[in-house]
Amino acid sequence: MISEFPLPTPKDCTFFAEEGYWVSPIILSQNEIEAALESQERFYQGAYDSSPAFKWPRPRVSTSSMRKHPYASFYQTSLAAIAQHPLLGEIASLLTGESEIRLWQDQLLYAEPDQHKSHHYAWHTERSRWKNCSSENMITAWIPFQDCSVEMEPITLLPKSHHEHFLDLPNDWDPGDRPRQVMTIQRGQVSFQHCRLVHGNGQNKSSEIRRGMAVHLAPSENQFREQGNFSHINERLMRKKSDGAPDYTDERVSPVLYTRTTC
Repeated sequence: MISEFPLPTPKDCTFFAEEGYWVSPIILSQNEIEAALESQERFYQGAYDSSPAFKWPRPRVSTSSMRKHPYASFYQTSLAAIAQHPLLGEIASLLTGESEIRLWQDQLLYAEPDQHKSHHYAWHTERSRWKNCSSENMITAWIPFQDCSVEMEPITLLPKSHHEHFLDLPNDWDPGDRPRQVMTIQRGQVSFQHCRLVHGNGQNKSSEIRRGMAVHLAPSENQFREQGNFSHINERLMRKKSDGAPDYTDERVSPVLYTRTTC
């Protein structure tokens, strides 16, 4: 059942500002999650029931044990229903204080159990992937498609780390004794995190496949800023402005999910 009170309170927004993350109650129905799971499998079989208005390779058969597919929601309508769910934009607006929220990019995630590899979290911030974005107020919604156990090694956060403005962390970076928050959340819940929050994933040590979706969100005021040779794939997909810069308001790639209205 969908929670009757899914939106963050002012106290929740303060928590997000201080800690860098917030976990929703159950806001996605079991039917929505089941439909997303079925669509995920169809996507991996190379099937699709919709296509984007921008040029991107169609789905192909996927069999690898670790998978991360951007723009999957543009090829499966049930995945689009998750990635562009109206509550994601509204919650992001409340947590960040931004009046209008757009989809930046979605990523379909899949990790088979692996009992043999050592734990390697690949600690990073989303901000390090978005250097060419003017906004420092972007946010990610992490959506598991199953209940998450500790053994599954779901996304693990370093609370308050967004205040330290980490950017490019070395591959062997170790958080030491910093507190960690393991997102052992239920199916239907969503974890929201600030773009500067340090996070990572360990190897899946459970007996189940770890499935889910990361939905990256940006305020509409976000604009392209040149950062040397750094680029994000969205730049290649979006239409160009008169000065040649990518237009981050291109609705084909980055549709508006929520606009706050005032009386």
